[in-house]
Amino acid sequence: MNTDTRPLILHVIHQLATGGLENGLVSLINNMPESRFRHAVACIED
Repeated sequence: MNTDTRPLILHVIHQLATGGLENGLVSLINNMPESRFRHAVACIED
């Protein structure tokens, strides 16, 4: 059982290409406090 109480944020993006949206998402995740949030990324296309 997972006892981690931090909210899990699901980021849904269209594809995992190298570009502005993907770099922005990485920057957003890296700048949010790890002690407060968990993250998952779902990609619609490969």
